[in-house]
Amino acid sequence: MLGSRVSNPRRDRRGMVAVQVALCLTALMGVLALLVDGGLLVSERRHAQATADAAALAAASDIYYNNGSTTTASASALSVAAKNGYTNDGTTSQVTVNIPPQSGNFTNSTKYPGCAEVIVTWYQKRGFSAIFGSGTIPVSARAVAQGASVIGGSASPAILLLSSGNNITDNGTPSSVTVTPSSGGAIYLDGDSVTMHGAGSSVTAPYVYTDMSSLPSGVTGTLGTYTSQPQLPDPLSYLPEPPTASNSGVTVNTTYQSSGITGSVTLNSNTIYIVGGNGIDLSGQHSVTGTNVMIYLTGSSAGITLRGRSSLNLSPLSTGPYAGISIFQDRSDSTGWTASGNGTLNATGTIYAPAAQVIASGNGGNVGSQIIASSMTMNGNGNAVAYSQSAGQIAATRVLGLVE
Repeated sequence: MLGSRVSNPRRDRRGMVAVQVALCLTALMGVLALLVDGGLLVSERRHAQATADAAALAAASDIYYNNGSTTTASASALSVAAKNGYTNDGTTSQVTVNIPPQSGNFTNSTKYPGCAEVIVTWYQKRGFSAIFGSGTIPVSARAVAQGASVIGGSASPAILLLSSGNNITDNGTPSSVTVTPSSGGAIYLDGDSVTMHGAGSSVTAPYVYTDMSSLPSGVTGTLGTYTSQPQLPDPLSYLPEPPTASNSGVTVNTTYQSSGITGSVTLNSNTIYIVGGNGIDLSGQHSVTGTNVMIYLTGSSAGITLRGRSSLNLSPLSTGPYAGISIFQDRSDSTGWTASGNGTLNATGTIYAPAAQVIASGNGGNVGSQIIASSMTMNGNGNAVAYSQSAGQIAATRVLGLVE
């Protein structure tokens, strides 16, 4: 028939093959986009998160080491981000620093001081995925870090005894230590035993936490006693040894303490005393008294010995990194403290002797606002650890790390 087209099976098959190839190429390009571009996005997401973490930590560290000032914190975060390829040019990347954070759980700067939020965004160029659209693909990550000195909380117990062995013992006669006020403050016992010889001996606090499965009846948490708890690490392990030269407005006195203190002395205010030899060794009616001071016991045998009617009366430094600490014993010195007769330790502030056994001695004295030691021996009745959550009355705990 004139004008009719005759079907060509070979040409029809070539057309069908061409359509199938086109469809397969489209699917293949989709798979390549998923594998190649998707892989690049996953890799960039990890890089963005690592950068956000590092930048947030840089800002938080800047805040901490500048005593809460935020003046240079944003610049520190942006500098770290730039070194990781996020130049904040608005085209290839964007970096936002919020101090305090504008989202999440740490927006309250009063409750959570020293927090910095960093959001980094990378604008990833398209490769094979260009068949699906144009423009860049944003990849974002967020981090929040905190850098602050914090007073109170679970990391600031009234009494923390770090020894893995016996934590508390008495001198064989009824003795007592009470954490006041009754509404707050906790005792943490990291060891495996408590030994109290006196039938009337007691240790009382609002809360008691222990690694042990049980405690003797003399140890009481009036608001709660919790056994088989995780051990609490030393919250002041970050503090360096005190300087040997005066700085930051605090005088360091090493003139006559290298051999220890054996007689009565009134210590100068706003001063760190470096005490060597046998530490503080008093007898008779000798006394050592100081306000706004810290005694650093250093050496291999620098403890505290109180005999007769001798006494040690201290209140802590009020400023600087050691604010709130009245006694700091060398971390490598396990020399214990002893008291006999009516020797009395009457102090406020933190007593920090992480390797030593400290004493709660005398009758009716204040044995610090906080005790962090290896263990504690009780020698006297009515002693109180007057736990405080006021700045300058207890050592601050450093909080420095990622929180979101």
